[in-house]
Amino acid sequence: MGLAQIRMVLFHCLAVMLARQGAAAGHSPASESALFGKVIQGIEYKADARVERSHYDPFLPMKPGDVLTRTLVQQAIQKLYEMGEFSYIGVEASPEGDAARVQFRLLFNYYFNEFKISGDVDLGGRSAWEVIPLPVGERFTPEKLEEARQAVLKYMHDRGYFLAEVQTQTRRDERERQVDTVFEVSPGALATILSVEVRGVPSAEASTILGKLKVEKGKAYNRERVRRRLGNLKQYFLERGFLGATATIASEEFQAAENAVALEIEVSSFGEIRVTVEGFKIPKPQLRRLIPILSGGGVDEELLQEGTRNLLEHVESLGYPEADVSVIEGRDKNGVRTIQYKIEPGRKVTVADVLFRGNRAFTEEQLLAAIQIQPARFLQKSVYSVQKLDADQEALRSLYQAAGYLDARIIALPEPVKGVEQLKITFEIQEGLLAQTREVKFSGNRHLASGFLQTKIPLKQHGPYSPHLAEQARQALLAAYNDAGFLQPRVTYNVSEPDSRNTYLVEFRTEEGPQSLVDDIIVLGNRHTRASVIQKRIRFKENEPVSLGKMLQTQQGLYNTGLFDRVRVSPQNPESTAPYQDVVVRLEETRQLVFGYGLGYQETEGARGTLELSHLNIFGTGRRADVRIRGSRLEQGLVLNMQQPQILPLAVDSYFTFSARKDREISFDAKRLNLSYQFGHPLNTHSWALLRYNFRRVQVQNLKIEESALEREDLPRNLSTLSLIYVNDTRDNFFNAEKGFFTSTDLGVTTRLLGGQNDFVSLFTQTSYFKRLRGPLLLAASLRFGAAHPFGGDQGLPISERFFAGGGSSLRGFATDRAGPLDPTTNQPTGGNALLIGNLEIKIPLLRFIQLAGFFDSGNVFSNLSDIRFADFSHTLGLGLRVKTPFGPIRIDYGFNLNLPARLRGVEGFGRRQLFVTVGAPF
Repeated sequence: MGLAQIRMVLFHCLAVMLARQGAAAGHSPASESALFGKVIQGIEYKADARVERSHYDPFLPMKPGDVLTRTLVQQAIQKLYEMGEFSYIGVEASPEGDAARVQFRLLFNYYFNEFKISGDVDLGGRSAWEVIPLPVGERFTPEKLEEARQAVLKYMHDRGYFLAEVQTQTRRDERERQVDTVFEVSPGALATILSVEVRGVPSAEASTILGKLKVEKGKAYNRERVRRRLGNLKQYFLERGFLGATATIASEEFQAAENAVALEIEVSSFGEIRVTVEGFKIPKPQLRRLIPILSGGGVDEELLQEGTRNLLEHVESLGYPEADVSVIEGRDKNGVRTIQYKIEPGRKVTVADVLFRGNRAFTEEQLLAAIQIQPARFLQKSVYSVQKLDADQEALRSLYQAAGYLDARIIALPEPVKGVEQLKITFEIQEGLLAQTREVKFSGNRHLASGFLQTKIPLKQHGPYSPHLAEQARQALLAAYNDAGFLQPRVTYNVSEPDSRNTYLVEFRTEEGPQSLVDDIIVLGNRHTRASVIQKRIRFKENEPVSLGKMLQTQQGLYNTGLFDRVRVSPQNPESTAPYQDVVVRLEETRQLVFGYGLGYQETEGARGTLELSHLNIFGTGRRADVRIRGSRLEQGLVLNMQQPQILPLAVDSYFTFSARKDREISFDAKRLNLSYQFGHPLNTHSWALLRYNFRRVQVQNLKIEESALEREDLPRNLSTLSLIYVNDTRDNFFNAEKGFFTSTDLGVTTRLLGGQNDFVSLFTQTSYFKRLRGPLLLAASLRFGAAHPFGGDQGLPISERFFAGGGSSLRGFATDRAGPLDPTTNQPTGGNALLIGNLEIKIPLLRFIQLAGFFDSGNVFSNLSDIRFADFSHTLGLGLRVKTPFGPIRIDYGFNLNLPARLRGVEGFGRRQLFVTVGAPF
């Protein structure tokens, strides 16, 4: 309701009051104002829904006992309007003895909720709001409803249905004050093309363009499709050298009688332009990013000069500080327009070293991390650029000033080392005095105590002062007020002049605005998910402050369930200043059934495949079930997994898993049945803690080693294990990481006390590290350690529980699982109770999707922990290729075992040279 409507309502209200008073008393018009000046006996509300008086009475400027005046009526209506909850506000007054009784007549706002489209309409498998601009969540008005109807009609017109008719049906939810809308669409017949003409090009080109657009007389017309193809035509123009050409729909005349469209396509700036770059070699893809004309940005003087600036900055950034770029326009003998960029790079200047003098507040490592120019390192040059040097000076100055050194001066001193083509750069730093905060004051904070606000800000008494810290403090105060339900606070600050000790007084002035509490929590869109599943993740309650922080936590928690494609948590009317506000949790559920498959390859087992079927929301409880089948020449398995989110009273997820698997290992075959139950809880955004109980039944068959060394391994064996697991993953990419860590540690106790047949304790930990080195080099490193030890009278571990190594993901100087202790009779691996492996890999790109890798693997499997000796480590050097694909990297590795024991050379299954072809990351 706008201000004009308020004025009309005020006029109406005052007229109604006077008319009712005059009619009741039967007085003349001169006495119709008799109610003004009387004492208000009572105030009533008459509305189209229940009014909770405690949410309005304390905040209304009109109280029983006040004198009724025009000004008081205006103020009361204005206050109700500012609450943003009503589509209509009226007021009536009636005499009650010598006093007056006031009644407010209210109509609550309704809000658009769900939009559906019925009829033969293709939305491409998406929801209506995803493809059509619709006012989801906005206040309902007839005007907005008509705008939405017109948007649907435009959608139909864009797809060639010019005779379409759209009707609207609405259904109101009186309790939640939501409006669901159904657009009933009668599409009519699809329009055809009556005629089509291309202007601005020769006739031969016009035919080619029409062929690219796939439009011709008599064919069905789809405006949206034609627009997409016009966009694709830009690439055709670029390939032909028509760099400035653009094509648009110039005219679209619909003939209703024939249900056909007369179409005109206009091509502007059609003409060949040849762009050349001389004097410096730059790859074509990079040229397209640097020169706007080459990417179809247009042809004008400003864009020509932008290309000049971009080329100059690029060449200078590569270490050519004396570079110069000019542009020359002309025409060749055939009349083709030519644009020539001439680059004179000058001498290349590199940086040998970067030094700092005078730095006390920051270490050299901290300062180096803040700048672009770095000292030269092994296999890595550092180039000099004036722009980089200027930017680095400013970066260091900003670093010091943000820390409180407001008068810091940074002077960069380039010095030649080996002639002028190699420099040593010294940053002379004059830190100056540290500015400090003498005192922090707060004013205007009526609801939040100064002591509480002080804990929320980084600016502390006697601590450093800087404008950066003061602004951070202001933002922190705004966040604190938002979390306390003050949705429209205003925070400013004033800083005194420094005193003789260079200290500052900082005063924060707050205009808190009204505080809003949660009135009702409205959950919308949960067709299948039970309300209890959602309520567990709602972090706020009714009558608590409307906290933006808690709304964000709620939104993130609901997203983390994996049950919803879209979650939005916000006040029903974000512009409202009402003391009590409804908060809406608007959801869009994801598909419940998901089917997936995967293919892989490994040199030992050949091709392998996986099929997976998942139900993400069983019976609406948020429980997930997965059935996964995996098969290859060496392994066949079935896994059934069920997830139970948030088991009370602990806020942790739990998982039940049943699996059956048959494996052909290097020294034996094994059948495994496994039951496990696991609790998991995230510690932060990248680390998790897990507690797992695992019961498995293992039967070993087809042993290729002497049974006397391993007791009766052919008998079925029950193992019962309790494990504690920690996982930390900060990798930037799961399949092809370039930075970050991955750490996994599993500590388990297998014991007869839990129903098994063996007693042993085991530990396995793995840490992988990824880093992009300066330049194109990538580093990947991994360290793995495992140990197991029997107790309770057991002398050894079952072979199925021992450690094995060797292959494309561990020691690439051995075939799969061939490393470690061997059976003296058969030379087959027996596994060990300890494992220690380190891997180092350096990658460099050869092409955009191919990398060359050099690697070194070291380590082995040992019979016992006490047997680990460096002298028994196996060492492997090798080269490999990494081919990036949408399914992960394909790895081809060739490893050479540097110290394979002489007795194993020539033995079947062993060799100094090993070749592996696998899919996925090595570790």
